[in-house]
Amino acid sequence: IIVANMGLWWLHFQTKGRNQKGCVAETWMNYEHWLNNTLVLAEEAGASHLLFKTTNFICDDKYTNRYARANHFYRKSDEATIKECFDSIRDSASVTTSNEDILDYCHHGTINNIGSEHLNKRLFKFIDIARETTLLKLDVLNDYEIQS
Repeated sequence: IIVANMGLWWLHFQTKGRNQKGCVAETWMNYEHWLNNTLVLAEEAGASHLLFKTTNFICDDKYTNRYARANHFYRKSDEATIKECFDSIRDSASVTTSNEDILDYCHHGTINNIGSEHLNKRLFKFIDIARETTLLKLDVLNDYEIQS
C-alpha cells in the first residue's frame, strides 16, 4: 500500500505571508500530472493499493493577524491582491506557464478552504478517470471530511 498526500504544501497567500515560488505554483497547476506520476510509480513498484489523502480541511476562520487579513483579501478576490500574486508568480514561473494558469493559482491555490476544496475536486475527478485504466485498487482517505 502506498499513501500519497501533498496538496497543502502547494497552497499560498502570495505576498501576504505565505509565498510560493513559481515552481511550486506550477506543480499545483499540474496537479493531475503529479497524481498520474504517483500512480505510475505505484504500479512500477508493484503496489496493490494506492491511497490518496485529500488536502486537509483548513480552519481559516481561526486565522489571526496577517493570515486573517490575507484570507479576507483572497476570499473576496481583491483585485490588487490578485494582481500582486500574479506579478509575483509571473516573475518566478517558467515562460511557458500561461497567464490563465497563474490567475487560476492566485484565485484557487490559496491556503484556505477555497484552495483545499479546489484540489480535492481535482483529486476526485482524477480518481474517477484513473480507476478505469489501472489494475491498482485506488482509494481516498477523505481527511477533509474527517476534520470538518
